[in-house]
Amino acid sequence: MKLSKKNISLLENTLINKFGVVYLDIRIEILDHLAIELEEIDGEFEDIFPNFIESKKEFIKKTYISLNQQNSRTGAKLLLKNIFSIKFILCFIVMTLCVSQLVNIKGKLWFLENFDVLPIILPAPITFLILLKMFSIKRKSFTISFFGITNSVFMSYIFLFIHLVRKVDNFYWIPIYSFFITLSIIYYYMYFVYIKHNQKSILY
Repeated sequence: MKLSKKNISLLENTLINKFGVVYLDIRIEILDHLAIELEEIDGEFEDIFPNFIESKKEFIKKTYISLNQQNSRTGAKLLLKNIFSIKFILCFIVMTLCVSQLVNIKGKLWFLENFDVLPIILPAPITFLILLKMFSIKRKSFTISFFGITNSVFMSYIFLFIHLVRKVDNFYWIPIYSFFITLSIIYYYMYFVYIKHNQKSILY
């Protein structure tokens, strides 16, 4: 049978409303697979669809979970790829030198009183935009996973590493602080690169 736009719309709405497939990227993959299968079946869509979709509920559930997990792994790998990139390493070196220079001139106490929470404050606007996307019908599992993992790293700073920064000597705390401030800067780069990719229908 040949599926009409109305048929495809019903199939997509069923994935959202009945099976909770809320992420656009995952929904498109499942939708394409089911549409191909439906088009290979002879008969009227209205007669076939109820039994067909019921028979596919286990497939939909397993595929949704599998693609979500896959996107989480891909997001983690991509974050590591950015952290070990030349641009990140160069930015980290420059930031370490700048922080060291400021601390030598002004002292650790002055620096921390003014900048110790900056690695959390700086990425906040991007985090807010990502949170807004979570309520959009166009939200994607990959994007939420990637930026969710990145924000988890930032949260580790406020709950764990900021205490090390405040307590240990310069040899240890400056590289730790510089890593997180570098990540908060690169975070903007990553976000706008993916916005550009979104215009090409790749990620966002």
